[in-house]
Formats: sequence, C-alpha cells, structure tokens
Amino acid sequence: MKITSIWDAGDEYADRYTIVTDEPSGPIPLWSGRGHQGNWEGFMALCVSDNPNSPNMGVSQWSAAKVTPCLGKEITLDDLPVNVQAHVLRRIYYEEEE
Repeated sequence: MKITSIWDAGDEYADRYTIVTDEPSGPIPLWSGRGHQGNWEGFMALCVSDNPNSPNMGVSQWSAAKVTPCLGKEITLDDLPVNVQAHVLRRIYYEEEE
C-alpha cells in the first residue's frame, strides 16, 4: 500500500486530513432519495485529525475515498504536522506488516 495523495479539509472537520492510498476499496454503493444509483470505485483512505493519538479527541479511521474537490486542498506529507506524519506512516506502512 502506498500513499497517492493527501488532502486537508480544514480545521472545522474532526477528520481534517485524508490520506488516499493506491489500494482499491472495491465497489461502493451510491444511494440517493431515488434508491440505488449504481456503484463507484474508490481507494482506501486513512482519515485523521490533527491529534490522532489523543484518547479523547483523536480521529484515525480507515474509509473509502474518491478523489474529488470535497476532500479539500491537496498537500504533501511534509505539510502535515510532525505528529500526524508519524501516525500516518506507522498506520500505513507498519501495521500492514503485523
């Protein structure tokens, strides 16, 4: 699994950062008020807060994402706070080996 892009949605969201990987998520059902509207293909993404290790307020969860403008502004790994960089690298590159 490799990081393909990183997004910052701003500090008004608990899961501010979305780290998109190259791992396909599989088909995701798309629903609306009119029922099932088909499927879209996404990628596995790690969604984290600016303090993901906090036991009270931290967010760090896997999700499926499709790269669209709603993810925010594209940034680089170096733009993330140092504590978030360490958390992301540990979750993506070291947890899969366990």
